[in-house]
Amino acid sequence: MLLLHTGDGIARSIAAGGTHRRPLAQPVPVFITYQTAFLDDYGAIAFRRDVYQRDEEIWRGLVRMPPAPLAEQTPNSQRGS
Repeated sequence: MLLLHTGDGIARSIAAGGTHRRPLAQPVPVFITYQTAFLDDYGAIAFRRDVYQRDEEIWRGLVRMPPAPLAEQTPNSQRGS
């Protein structure tokens, strides 16, 4: 049911505004991320405005976190079966 409409049909529905609900035979997992800093297509770091004002809280949490211990790294060829 998700892909029964063309891109143009979806665009027309969005342009019409409002909320459109469609029942699905099975649930579909949706993962939403909010990033204000990321790597662009050229591998350079890019920044965007923090429109939801979440960065400050995240930075405070990161500062309070104790450093994680480094895991032992063993090359794959040396690992036991």
